[in-house]
Amino acid sequence: MRMSRSEYTRVPDLELLEVPEGIRIQRSPWDQPSLTASNSGSICLTVDRKRHDRRKERLNTELLTAVFRSDHQQTIRLLELGASPDATCRPTRVSVCHIAALKGDKDILDILLTAGADFTARDREGRQPIHLAAWEGHVSILSMLLNMDEELINSPILVEEHPTHEIDCLDSWNHKHDELLHLVPDDVSEGSTSLHLACKRAHVNCVKMLIHMKANIHAEDLNGLTPLDVSGLCYDEIDNPVPKRRRNSSSNTTSSKEETPPLEEFRSKKIKKNPSLRNVVKPVYRVVNLLIERGANMPKGNLIKSRSLINSKKMSVTTLHTAVAKCELELIECLLQNGASLSTWNDEGETPIHLAIRKWFLDALKVLVSWDPKMIDVRDSEGRTPLHLAVLQEWSNGVEILLEAGADVTAVTNNRETVFHIAAQLGNRFMLEELLSVPDSTKVLEYRNTSMHTPIFQAVINNHSLCMEILCENGADLTVSVQGNFTLLHCATSNNSPEIVEYLLRDPEVAKKLKDVKLRDEKGGMTALHIAAKQGFVECIRPLLAARCDIYAKTSEEPEKCSTPLHLAAKYGCLEAIELIVSCDSNTLKSVNKDGWQPLHVAASSGHGECVKLMLKMGADISETVQDRSCKRSGLDIIMYCVPQPIDFIEQILDSYIEVNQRSLSDPECRITLKYQILVPNQESGKQLKVLNAVLNSGKRALQERFLLHPLVEIFLFLKWKRLRIFFTAIMAIHVILTLSLTVLAHLEYVEKNSTHVLKICVEVARGVLYASLLPIVIVEIVNASQLQRYYFLDFESWVKWAVIFSTIVVGLIDPNLVWARYVTSVAILIAWMELLFLLAHFPSWGFYVLMFSRVASNVFKVLGTFTFLVLGFTFAFLILFEANVPFRNFMESLVKVIVMMLEFDYENMFESAHEVTAFSIIGRFMFATFVVLVAMVMMNLMVGLAVSDIAELEAQGKTQRLAKQTAFLSFLERCVYNEKLQKVLPCGVFNVLKRRRAVPEVTVILPSQPMYSDDFVLPRAMKEAVLDRLWDQMGQKHNEISISLLDNKIDRLAGMVDNNLRSVRSSSNSSSISLSTENTLTEDTKSILKQILNDQRQLMDQIELVLKRN
Repeated sequence: MRMSRSEYTRVPDLELLEVPEGIRIQRSPWDQPSLTASNSGSICLTVDRKRHDRRKERLNTELLTAVFRSDHQQTIRLLELGASPDATCRPTRVSVCHIAALKGDKDILDILLTAGADFTARDREGRQPIHLAAWEGHVSILSMLLNMDEELINSPILVEEHPTHEIDCLDSWNHKHDELLHLVPDDVSEGSTSLHLACKRAHVNCVKMLIHMKANIHAEDLNGLTPLDVSGLCYDEIDNPVPKRRRNSSSNTTSSKEETPPLEEFRSKKIKKNPSLRNVVKPVYRVVNLLIERGANMPKGNLIKSRSLINSKKMSVTTLHTAVAKCELELIECLLQNGASLSTWNDEGETPIHLAIRKWFLDALKVLVSWDPKMIDVRDSEGRTPLHLAVLQEWSNGVEILLEAGADVTAVTNNRETVFHIAAQLGNRFMLEELLSVPDSTKVLEYRNTSMHTPIFQAVINNHSLCMEILCENGADLTVSVQGNFTLLHCATSNNSPEIVEYLLRDPEVAKKLKDVKLRDEKGGMTALHIAAKQGFVECIRPLLAARCDIYAKTSEEPEKCSTPLHLAAKYGCLEAIELIVSCDSNTLKSVNKDGWQPLHVAASSGHGECVKLMLKMGADISETVQDRSCKRSGLDIIMYCVPQPIDFIEQILDSYIEVNQRSLSDPECRITLKYQILVPNQESGKQLKVLNAVLNSGKRALQERFLLHPLVEIFLFLKWKRLRIFFTAIMAIHVILTLSLTVLAHLEYVEKNSTHVLKICVEVARGVLYASLLPIVIVEIVNASQLQRYYFLDFESWVKWAVIFSTIVVGLIDPNLVWARYVTSVAILIAWMELLFLLAHFPSWGFYVLMFSRVASNVFKVLGTFTFLVLGFTFAFLILFEANVPFRNFMESLVKVIVMMLEFDYENMFESAHEVTAFSIIGRFMFATFVVLVAMVMMNLMVGLAVSDIAELEAQGKTQRLAKQTAFLSFLERCVYNEKLQKVLPCGVFNVLKRRRAVPEVTVILPSQPMYSDDFVLPRAMKEAVLDRLWDQMGQKHNEISISLLDNKIDRLAGMVDNNLRSVRSSSNSSSISLSTENTLTEDTKSILKQILNDQRQLMDQIELVLKRN
């Protein structure tokens, strides 16, 4: 039920009931107040108690607010109403006494203490009111609290694990705790006493009073710090202004040596022990003076002697560190005179000198260095001297002061680094030159750090060439190496530092020692050239090649398998590196790794198509075979397996060997050059068909068709055939002689059958001619089988030839009187004449029809094979229907009759006797009609349709098969004419004729506008048109790409122009609208560019339409 606001103007008085025994009150300090009883009879009491809690919590909250606002009257009123004098904020545990002490409100604190407030209560961080009073410097509050309890003077800040507070002391849940959450800073460490806090804030009067009341000046907090150590740590110069004269003298931004007094002016003067600083203005000095007068001890120093550590304790801070951090020069001198150690480490492991260097406080550094010259090389926790840190900070003024004071340039850190390591690593040449001017510097130029690096190694690692040159001029060794035989040249190459590589190779003696150094086998066994080739660092490869590095050097077996630099460049796809290495020595293309792979095979297996293209352009042999697991594979095979879209890729490579000068195809000066380098990569051996043999042996029909039908390959084969066709004619003549002699022999033995003497002589002559012609044919086939391998055994013609050979041998040897002899002879004659038909297919003009015939026959047999079950079904059906009578007396006769019936039905003879209507006549005629429909009509028409369905495809297949046969035969002829033994046997004149006719020129030139004066005069017109069509397609595609690119550029230009204009308009004035002239200019420019874009789009669409119509 909602009540009016007037009902809350006065809190009703409630009777507080005593809690009976047996009821236990449990309350979480973070939760709402609650009562938990051990029996059910306390439920009513719990409700009444919660009401009282809410009133009490509200009063406590208002009391906290009143004390925070220093409202005395409200404080008294709330205490009278029942607010707890120990009212406490829930999250922070800050009580009203804490707030009053922090604010220095003596009257309110007196009221609270009179009301019975607990002045020893601790907040969440373990702080008591006396600590907050000391932090804020309220002397009167300190005096009041210490009068209440003198033992509080040394009470430390102590965080309670299980704080206990009365339930009646807590504030309400809706109190805004944030205003108390950060009331006291968080940098008040646990274990600190009131004296710690007063010294930390430099409250002189508080410190004086606490010391007077016997505060322990040697007390340590949990970090082991005494009041002297923390003096002035949180002292704010804004609240305690420094005289202008002193502030200027302690500037930490000195930029040059002339701005500060020389080092001699900072030499220590005779100062009395415990000098009086009472006349000094800054409170920090007075606090330190008070502590020193009372006998406060300075912390011990940290020393490193003979690489052993003495007193390794780190203090979070000391007074001297604080004085250095604030650049208080007089305080620094005072502390040094009173025993402050220059070797004490703070929590970061720094001595005061190191801290001055890190802060770039030049005056403070001069005071510290001049105080004790023996401490000039004091170490920090990392073993660094001040000079190490100054060099690391690249603080030139600090380095100058330290060198002037006699800092040791030969000192090493815990990592065994000298200042030269650091300067070289940073690349500060001027600092390095200054350090090298010290006489002892040359002693440590070859020192190695824990990574075994010398200073010059550090310079090379970080690519600082000038520092490397400076060190080299001062005697540093350029041939130094680290573990694994890693030299400076390896390092410079790994960092892609061509300038350093050139410098290292400038001296011939140094270059001789470095250029071919290999890493150890466990590191890969690489030279610098291997590293540069693997990473593709072209600018490093150039000087390495110029220095004649070994480009045939091989790595270790693992992990790079004894690879040369070219192998690594090919494996990782570094195109420019491949070009540089091959340009230096093209024979590197033939180098092999551990597996016998050439760089081309490595690039192909890694799928780097552009690298494959480049190496083929530079003379790599795509037909070279390598061992791949259980079989040999050529480079072409690897491309087919590893390069994306391999057939299109290979076709693009072939296209690139058809070159046109910078003329239009219709220009009279247009010149088309066909280069056969990819087909004839190795001109030394003279053989020109290795690549084509690899294509045939690949077994990929799609590849063979696209490759052999390419105009470049087709013209090459045409020219090759033209040169060697005379040899094919001779082979063809031998086959004709073989066939004729076999036919004559069979005719004389099985047809004439006369035993006259003349007939016997003719038989023997025919048999002799048969054997004589058979011998060269056998030799030819053996050579073909050894060379073509896979293609030869997959070719049906090869099996026909061997069938002719074996059947001919049998015919020549068997007795014609044997019964089966004439069967073998008839088969031999048939396949011998069929072989002549296959040979005829090699001729360019006649072979096409023969191969078309073979493709159609192949399709017919495929269809028949598919419908075998249908034919067999009719065979058995007619055999049973006619009860094994003529013409279906047995299975063979039935099968032959069914096949014949496909063309000749013979209906009248089959049903001549079936004139009456019987079951035989009905079923027989129905079955015959079914046969006519399914076989004669459906199957035969399907067979014809499939056989000649795609004439263009059949033509392409036939043409491919003809070119493949030409290639196979030309390969055999080439092997014969390039045979060295044949050269020794034949007369010189005959061999010279063979030599002139065996090779095709490296290039063929076509002049489209002047055919009578170009090499294409001997080419068939179809081949020339194929070349021109290919070029038209390439130019059209290239033109479309250029048009699209130009269109994109125009659109980008339009977008950029609009964007720039809009920006200029926005930034030109504060007006809310664009000026009319600017708007008109923007509109006109936009219209003109859009018109250009539309025109370009129309032209592009027209070009695409023409290409589509042409295709």
